[in-house]
Amino acid sequence: MKEMGQIYKGATDILVLAVLERGESYGYEILRVIGDAGTTRLSDASIYGTLKRLDEQGLVQSRLVASDSGPARRYYNITKSGQKGLKEAAEGWREITVTIDRLMRKEIQNDTSR
Repeated sequence: MKEMGQIYKGATDILVLAVLERGESYGYEILRVIGDAGTTRLSDASIYGTLKRLDEQGLVQSRLVASDSGPARRYYNITKSGQKGLKEAAEGWREITVTIDRLMRKEIQNDTSR
């Protein structure tokens, strides 16, 4: 289903912010946590693009940390604005998923008299 890609694209912000709400992390680790939670449909590029955009929007902040064994690594933290945005997005997401679930389980009847 072609639209599934759009659903994942829209959910990526929520997924990344939810991981960062647990604590500071970096791109590859964020991708691993999301994968461990159940989805492997996201790529490195989508995570890093999302992190850059969230940083530009002030929803996360980043810092570069030097490494003795390779290039410096960029770590990300969720900001207060990011926490607020995550809460709002999660509420909307729950509403949508409950609605989809009800419709898929056919709990809502078609009323053609309206």
